[in-house]
Parts: sequence; C-alpha cells; structure tokens
Amino acid sequence: MRSFLKSTLEILNHPLNRRSKIKTILKLFWWKINQLFFKLPVLIEIYPNRKCVCYPNSSFGSLIVYTNRPEFMEMKLTELILKEDSVFFDVGSGIGDFSLIASGKIKKGTIFAFEPSKKPLKNLRENVAINFLDNKIKIFNQVVSDRIGRIYFEEKNISEISHISLSKKGNRKKTNTLDIIISDNNIKKVDLIKVDVEGAESLVLKGLENSLKKNIIKSLIMELNSNSKLFNSSRNKIINNLIKNNFKIYLINKSSLSIFNKKLIDKNKTINILAIHKSFKNKKLISKFLI
Repeated sequence: MRSFLKSTLEILNHPLNRRSKIKTILKLFWWKINQLFFKLPVLIEIYPNRKCVCYPNSSFGSLIVYTNRPEFMEMKLTELILKEDSVFFDVGSGIGDFSLIASGKIKKGTIFAFEPSKKPLKNLRENVAINFLDNKIKIFNQVVSDRIGRIYFEEKNISEISHISLSKKGNRKKTNTLDIIISDNNIKKVDLIKVDVEGAESLVLKGLENSLKKNIIKSLIMELNSNSKLFNSSRNKIINNLIKNNFKIYLINKSSLSIFNKKLIDKNKTINILAIHKSFKNKKLISKFLI
C-alpha cells in the first residue's frame, strides 16, 4: 500500500502532471480499469508524429500512459542534445521510447537500439514499424558488453529490471561492444549514448574504451545502479573513468541538473548522470538547467 501511494504521488508530481492532477487521477483510474478488464493497448504520442504502443501488462508502457515522458529530464536532454545529423546509441532501449524521441530530431543520422529482452524487444520492433522508422533505427537483439561472445541474461516479469546474470540464470544471449559497432559502421562521432543496463555500466564502458580515447563520444546519459558492485565496479570508478576521458559529470534531477558531488549521494541509491565531453559545443544547453 505504501509503495502504491508513493508511486501515485510521484506520478501526480511529475513535471508534466503538476498542473493537471485531476486529469491525471482520471487517467490512472481509466488505465487500471483497462488493465483489469479490457486489456487494450493504446497509442501515446511522446514526440510530434512519434507514437508509442503501450500495453496494459507493460510497467514502463503504463508510466508512459500516466506521464507521457517517465524519465522527463533524461528525455528532455536527449531531445536537446541530438541534431539532424546525429548518431545515437540507445543501450537498453526497452520498448523504444528514447529511440522514438531521437528519431524526431535525427533526419540524416542513425539510431542504434540494443535490447536483449524478448517482451520489450517485440514492443520495440512494433514501435519502429508503426512509425515507419525501419531505415532510421537499427535494432540489435544483443547484450552490450566488453567483448563479443555470449552471456547469461535473466529476464524478469518487470522487463526494466532484466539483467546480465553472473549466477548463470536465464538464457545465453549474444554480446557485442560499442567499439566494434562504431568501427564496423565507420562512425566518426556519436553525439549521445544512453545507457540503462541494471548495474553492468562498467562492461559497456570497457567495450567503449577505444572510442572514448579517440574522443568520438560527445555525451552520455547513464543510469548508475548500485548493482555495479556485482561486476567488480562502483559508481565512483565509472565516474572517475569518464573524468579521465575528459568528461564533466552532472547529476540528473527530476527537472534540473546539478554538478555531481559524490559526497552528497547515497551510495545505495540508483542515480542518473549526464557526462559531457570537453569538446561539447552547446554549453548553454547545460547552464539552462543547472541549479
């Protein structure tokens, strides 16, 4: 009951719902009825001319129904950072919400979406198809890691917490590295990489070492999960690695950015960061949201 009340309050206080709480409550009620009785999917426009199919049995799809943009600040930054000719990597793309937003900005560039989980992968492919984006979004049913091979991957009922399994649970999935994708596609610049991999962030970065050293990567939006310790890493190690490669780190808040200070962060709490390379040109974008 407490978690239900907490999640309801978070939905009501979402930046896009604060001024329409009665409408949001009605939306919550309607969607719960649909989940129980009708079980019908709905189309939600999350960017002009970009629709996302949301299913009643999808927890993240439900959040899109409730808030339109569940990860509001991360999605806003994605929209602002990307340009017409950008290359965007969506690592842990889920049902494709970030890729859909990216496709609204990118006209001449390419989007690479990586999703190893079966259920969201099916939804991702559907979202790409209904928006006629097959030529713009390249989908990889692979785990992004530090090497090519196979790794155990455990799929959960809540697909957003599916993860690499070090205890050899689940199915063996193909792995790939971003360095190889970048090299194979002769990519000279990646404007943004979004990473949401439930603790395996260090493996993603290890498989990106060459591109980081060559200054190919201009920015990253990353979820830093406390499960990073399972991969012999930590948030501090990941952040220090990025700083060593000439990135400045910002903490992403609900509707703002702040300069990252590890002393102020609960070590057991999952956080989201924006890492901006020193060569990033649009500094006004960052200062606009700094508190």
